[in-house]
Amino acid sequence: MSRFEEYPAALLSRFDLLWLIQDKPNKENDRRLADHNTQVHMHCRQPQANFDPMPMNLMRHYVSYFRSIQPTTPADLADYLVLKYEKKPATAGT
Repeated sequence: MSRFEEYPAALLSRFDLLWLIQDKPNKENDRRLADHNTQVHMHCRQPQANFDPMPMNLMRHYVSYFRSIQPTTPADLADYLVLKYEKKPATAGT
């Protein structure tokens, strides 16, 4: 949580959950991402994929199906989150 201490308490107080995403240096992945971004900006389009994309009608069906799902939180998980929230230490400046 120490990385979040750089941000003002007023900003952090707007969020109930903070998720730290770490970017671990990887020369090959970083190079591939940089090449992709450069190609997109130079040519104003996606580079040719080296795989067959999902058919558009299947993608539409997939998106439509997942829009219809109404996720729920199990009661025991909700209780657990409430307990964790209650026990979290007060942050400085709040």
